[in-house]
Amino acid sequence: MSLTKTSAFPGTASDKWLTQAPDENDQAAIIAFPYAGGGPSVFHGWDKSLQPYRLRLCPVSLPGKEKRRAEKLPDDIHELAQSIAASVLAHIHKPYVMLGLCYGAGLAYLTAQLTTAAGRPPVGIIVAGGRAPHTPPPVPVSGMTDDDFISTLHRLGFISDIVLSNRELLDLYLPMLKSDFIMDEKFILPYPKCKFLFPISVCYGEKDAITPEHDILEWSIYTSNLFMAQKFKEDQLFFAKEYDRFIEYIVEKSLSLVENPNFIE
Repeated sequence: MSLTKTSAFPGTASDKWLTQAPDENDQAAIIAFPYAGGGPSVFHGWDKSLQPYRLRLCPVSLPGKEKRRAEKLPDDIHELAQSIAASVLAHIHKPYVMLGLCYGAGLAYLTAQLTTAAGRPPVGIIVAGGRAPHTPPPVPVSGMTDDDFISTLHRLGFISDIVLSNRELLDLYLPMLKSDFIMDEKFILPYPKCKFLFPISVCYGEKDAITPEHDILEWSIYTSNLFMAQKFKEDQLFFAKEYDRFIEYIVEKSLSLVENPNFIE
């Protein structure tokens, strides 16, 4: 796939992969990658919290989920990254930050590799609860029956009692969730030889039952620039349970990256 620039679409119109793009009044974009099983609705309401700071939230829309539910669920995270990178290069003409929630951090990383190679890197990456790409997947699911998979995720707090008790909702959600977990299981990269020249910030929940703290802090080896880490009090869903504090963190880091770009030559 050719990663070249094309004309920007006007204002905040959307395309297949990005549900929004910044307009002339925005100072930066936040390309937001959802957690496993999630889609753009994961970020519902976030734009209202970010817009006062002229930060445009641009959620990534993936095949097989929400408005793209009729499409086939993906099985190759690298192909996803190529498509998203092409969309970013075509439609994002402001400084941008990449934000990855849990599983979404790996997809954000691969996308940033491609946009960087094309000469349009982000000003930084913010990882929320995601493991570094060379560390092992926290929940190997290959060979699990659906019942075992559901039981495991419920035990880890990834599936709520409400979802568990609603079979119709569970049947809808399960294929999307399992598809992402299988892609994540296959996604293990070698120890990085090349590092990004922009900062990486990570944040995570102190009570995270899925991803070990050590595997999150290993993101430090992916940048030759600043590395920052922030611990929150809650579990792997700290960004929802500590929403106000998390949004403050995102705003602070994003504005710092945009207003004081600190690329190492």
